[in-house]
Amino acid sequence: MTGYAEADTAALRKMLALASKPGRNATQGELKADLAKVPADAAGLVVGKIPTWLGAGAPFPMPKSVLAHFRRDAGRVELLARAVMSDADAAAKLVETIKQARKAGVEALGKFKGQPIPGVNPKALIEVLESIEPRADGSAVQIRVRASPEAIIGLPAYLLY
Repeated sequence: MTGYAEADTAALRKMLALASKPGRNATQGELKADLAKVPADAAGLVVGKIPTWLGAGAPFPMPKSVLAHFRRDAGRVELLARAVMSDADAAAKLVETIKQARKAGVEALGKFKGQPIPGVNPKALIEVLESIEPRADGSAVQIRVRASPEAIIGLPAYLLY
């Protein structure tokens, strides 16, 4: 792949190698143990190892791996995530970063309450941000988010603004 750094193509090469072998899939590889932890009632999931190059220059510690799933629960959508960090200090720093970002986001959106923003419902986004509950668990970070389906559904639109 001409013009791309090796780090940019490593994941693609690995994926293509797996896809070319009949019968091999994520349930049989290094993600098998994580996939087994996803509950049967999960409506969606994210699982994977994070390449070390992805965290280069990041302003916060980058996880080594992530396992997250979401499900519907009593009229709410619940997201449960676990990020494995390099050590307990990195986990504590990521939790603090998440808390600071949550606070800054709520404060910034609070300035727009009552003001129309095309395609954005500040109240719903504040609901999502306020529901983020990060906590360090040794060298891992546990994150729980519970919000209304309406608030969650709008998240992709917020990313476009």
